[in-house]
Amino acid sequence: MPTPQNDVRYAPPRFGNGMGTTGLVIGVAGLLLVWVPGLGILLGPLALTFSAVGYGNVRRGTATNRGVSIAGLILGIVNPIASVAFVVILMRVLCGDSTESICVF
Repeated sequence: MPTPQNDVRYAPPRFGNGMGTTGLVIGVAGLLLVWVPGLGILLGPLALTFSAVGYGNVRRGTATNRGVSIAGLILGIVNPIASVAFVVILMRVLCGDSTESICVF
């Protein structure tokens, strides 16, 4: 009868994607805070940068969670657009047809 051998198998190492996750979190925060003027414009490029680095890590094979990086990239693009749109809509609603200096643009 053969003797049992120690056949220990280890799972392959799992790589996280901290940069992509950071980009996604910043992108979600920027989208939730789009009503604060200027914050979406500041957080959008940050989310875009972190997510782009995370996506580069995925392409090199040193990270996983490709979808998280792509979602952060999309939110990084949407945040500044939504922030500017919110300010424009807010000014139109508050000013209407007024000719005050703050309302003319």
